[in-house]
Amino acid sequence: MVYFADVSTASYADHMLTHHTVVSAVMSAHSPLVAWQDFQQLVTYARRLKVVFSQSAERIIRGYYVASRRVRACDVHSSTLPLTAIRTITSLAGSHARLSLRQEVTEHDAVMGILLYEESVTSRSGYSVLNVQPQPHIRDNNLDAYIGAEVGPRLAGHCKLL
Repeated sequence: MVYFADVSTASYADHMLTHHTVVSAVMSAHSPLVAWQDFQQLVTYARRLKVVFSQSAERIIRGYYVASRRVRACDVHSSTLPLTAIRTITSLAGSHARLSLRQEVTEHDAVMGILLYEESVTSRSGYSVLNVQPQPHIRDNNLDAYIGAEVGPRLAGHCKLL
């Protein structure tokens, strides 16, 4: 079996392959923690939520947008940030708040929206002004391992960058 990995070192690729193999072997006999129908209900309910942006969330998104356009305009390696970026980031932040079943978009939601947008830009252009590396969020079809606690430390580090 051949695996392709877009990583910088062979040891990390070996680690990913080993992790995937172990998780696949161990988790195959267990039922998922969250049933598919429960996910469908969550998404259906979340779509109906109306969210309002907090001032701090708006400030973070606006600050990122202005600073990113300024930096990208001066940098040779990066592409310019499109005018629709702020709408996309706002939509991502609002969606994150809805999936968290909150009616107010918080700083946490804004940072997550920016992180997802920056990963998308990096995967297209190959360069990030925030040094964000795009990575698969569900690497081994094991959603249970990536809900909740896995996101916390990474998001905290990204928040410090902003």
